[in-house]
Amino acid sequence: MPSTPNEPDLRFVEQEIKVVGQTLAMRSIKTTVLKNPTKAEVIAHLANHSIAHFACHGISEMDPSKSGLFFDDWTTAPLTVSDVMSLNLEYTTLAYLSARRTSAMNDPRLFDESVSLSSAIQLSGLRCSCRSFSVPLLIKHFT
Repeated sequence: MPSTPNEPDLRFVEQEIKVVGQTLAMRSIKTTVLKNPTKAEVIAHLANHSIAHFACHGISEMDPSKSGLFFDDWTTAPLTVSDVMSLNLEYTTLAYLSARRTSAMNDPRLFDESVSLSSAIQLSGLRCSCRSFSVPLLIKHFT
């Protein structure tokens, strides 16, 4: 999401969308771009795509189950770890989290628990959850 309510704009999201789209098009993989989706729209599309790429704001909370991603309605309905854990993502095999603080742990008492948004996505059935690799290299490896 290039712009998120009450958050600074993410100036490289449009470029990231273009690179991901071009890379997937070279492999004849159909894409759906949701530029300012709501939580419900994201959840509805997840079940129909094998790769999910999130370029948006995220947050890591003291209670890891409340950590999540920000979409257009994030002030009233953020996509949280708890939400992701309840999803059946059997068809989705890869999630790329291009969002800050998706693997952060803020409560020092839970450092050995490894409960974060990225780990919750893996526990939801995804083969891989990443956030620091080059997008084209990652797509090449998993497609």
